Amino acid sequence: MNYLEFIIRLIAFAVTLFMLLEFIVSCETETWKAAIVFGITAVAVVAAFFVTKQHVMTQCPSCKSKISPARGSIRNLLQKHR
Repeated sequence: MNYLEFIIRLIAFAVTLFMLLEFIVSCETETWKAAIVFGITAVAVVAAFFVTKQHVMTQCPSCKSKISPARGSIRNLLQKHR
């Protein structure tokens, strides 16, 4: 695992989450309604991750790193299977 890439992505996630939460609190909508929409969206993203089978990893035969299979990509899900 590339720890530097993981740390960069984690910091980017933290910054965007902070900005989103700041917007939820400071926007003119009621905070509890915005928090509910945020929660529903977060659950939808996690569900989409598992529905598209992005959690199923295969090992690359040449470099031995874990990769997401092509059959789980959204483009392949939209195509008709024969």
